[in-house]
Amino acid sequence: MHPSLEVSNLAKLPLTLRERANASVSGSATHTIALANSLDDMLLRHERCLLPIFYAALDPTQIPTFRKSISSSTAAADFLRGGPIWLQCAAAIFSLRAIWKLKTDNLVPVPTYMDLWNRICPWIQFLDEFYDLLPGPDIMAVHMKYGLYLSLFRSFRLDPDVSNLINNTPQLCVVVGRAWSLLMHTDSKDDVSGGIGDVSYFFGRFFEVQTLISPVFDNFVSGAGGQSQLASLVVSQITRAAPAPDAEMSRYALLLLGTTMAFVDEPVETEDYVFFRDALLAQGIVPAITTAIQALSYSTHQLDPMMLTAFLTALVSLLSVFPRHKWLVQSLRAGLMNAIIRCGGARYIDHTRLTLNRLMRDILPPATVYRSVLIPLRVSLRKTHNMAPSVQGWNDLLRIVEPRFNLLNRYDLGQFPKSSVCDNLQCNAVISKPLLKCCGGCRAVVYCSAACQRADWMNGDHRWRCMELLNFRRTRQYTSTSAQDRSFFRALVHHDYLCRREEIAIKELAYIRQERTPYLTFDYTHGGCEIVAGAVEDHEAVVTDDEEEEDRLSSDSESPRRAPRIFYLSEDMVRAARWPGRMQMHFMEVLVNDSEPARGGDGEKETFKWTFSLRYPLGNGGFMQGLRAIAEEVPESSDASEECQGRVRELIRREEDGFH
Repeated sequence: MHPSLEVSNLAKLPLTLRERANASVSGSATHTIALANSLDDMLLRHERCLLPIFYAALDPTQIPTFRKSISSSTAAADFLRGGPIWLQCAAAIFSLRAIWKLKTDNLVPVPTYMDLWNRICPWIQFLDEFYDLLPGPDIMAVHMKYGLYLSLFRSFRLDPDVSNLINNTPQLCVVVGRAWSLLMHTDSKDDVSGGIGDVSYFFGRFFEVQTLISPVFDNFVSGAGGQSQLASLVVSQITRAAPAPDAEMSRYALLLLGTTMAFVDEPVETEDYVFFRDALLAQGIVPAITTAIQALSYSTHQLDPMMLTAFLTALVSLLSVFPRHKWLVQSLRAGLMNAIIRCGGARYIDHTRLTLNRLMRDILPPATVYRSVLIPLRVSLRKTHNMAPSVQGWNDLLRIVEPRFNLLNRYDLGQFPKSSVCDNLQCNAVISKPLLKCCGGCRAVVYCSAACQRADWMNGDHRWRCMELLNFRRTRQYTSTSAQDRSFFRALVHHDYLCRREEIAIKELAYIRQERTPYLTFDYTHGGCEIVAGAVEDHEAVVTDDEEEEDRLSSDSESPRRAPRIFYLSEDMVRAARWPGRMQMHFMEVLVNDSEPARGGDGEKETFKWTFSLRYPLGNGGFMQGLRAIAEEVPESSDASEECQGRVRELIRREEDGFH
């Protein structure tokens, strides 16, 4: 023990003060509290001698006894104001404050830091563990109490040995997490040295030697009150630092933003972090970061471009998470296009070029198939039409979205067909949508009459498709996409089908010549539309043992035999193979998620195919019949010839077979 902590130092005090000090050392909590409260009125030479009192009051050997008493219901009276345990804990709190006061007056020798810390740390952990039972606001406001704890953490880190001990005591993260939640709404907005400033300081130093994804993460979560609460703190701190795109970036604001980077830019996406990232997204991290990027780009401070780049990288990573379009809509409404223009300026482009290129290549273009994305994107581009950044992909994006904006206008004006087709392929009647009734089981197919529904159930395929369609409506792809977005998908496929009908017909001819059933995939995963043709028969038919037995039994009865299951996307492929003259399958492939190798992913993209069927009403399948005639009359080697293309164009002009 260092000599300045010896009780013998009390002999240097005046008689009256020495008597009170001796009583305190003997265990009188009341005298300890009184001496701590009178420090401001004492001479410095007397204050220096009182350090042993507060050192003795923080004896950690009392803590196990107190903890055991807390678990006993018979000791409840001890926690009432003035009870023995209440007094001892109150004395400990005042002793902590007194040590902090002596330290700020430079009356605590550096060699005593380790001895003091070995007593301060257990008491802070104990007081935090039972903060709702032990002396509360009547002794010291809760946020002030936790501000005191953080100030002690920060000041004692000046000793290298204590600093190393703090870094290797992950339980302290519980205290820091709780302090963060308590101080967020009470701390001064300009104080760099206290409160939230201390939280930020602790995070900055702690993450120099630790990563967020380590056992200490659970302690942060516990202190904050759960993952959702911790995520809320992160978002609140970013919003507090940058409440608006043109908010002034003070030193305090930059400190707040710097602290949150450890939570939003974690490079190792473990399972724990994925759950926390989802909590961040649910709390509104995307618009908060988008606003912060704009505020940073407008800052007149000598800003480190690395902070802006780090936030931009974090934003792009979050915009890659399923469902991408939902987060992109939030970012666009918060000013994403303005942020791109600002980050693409001469001041920052050298630091942000790679991240902006990924945003303009992999994030924005594939999402322009969603109506919900096109609406805020159109508004944003109107506001920034006179500003064109030197960002690769900007002009490519404009070329993609201009025709889709025109399509959006037509869609919103109701210029697309309001009719649909009865799903009984033996009927295929084109009827106004309000007159069609949907299946009560899957609610995914429609019929013009009850007779058609019975016919499709008994003689068609719906008895095998109903549960499959119902399960699809429960998938995350379906539930995360609004009805208006799904309807716009159909309009977009309709538009691209009609605009590129000649190209499509030439692709289909290759399969018709082979007497196979063509289907089309409209690939929007790169922003534009790439149309790929394929044959239903190319996909392997997989029949399970149960299905073989079911087929054998059904062959001995009057019930229709089930068609072999084609293991691809859905049993719509089976229908297309069975009814080539009545329907054709179209798939719309969209990008739903992608990972970046540098952030722990494998760099592969996850796509999803929406199913749309082109239906030929009875008596109006002339277009496919015309293609078959061309296939029979024109040699295969002439598919690209003017004669073949001319006949296809003539067929397109002559036949109006509709698209339903």
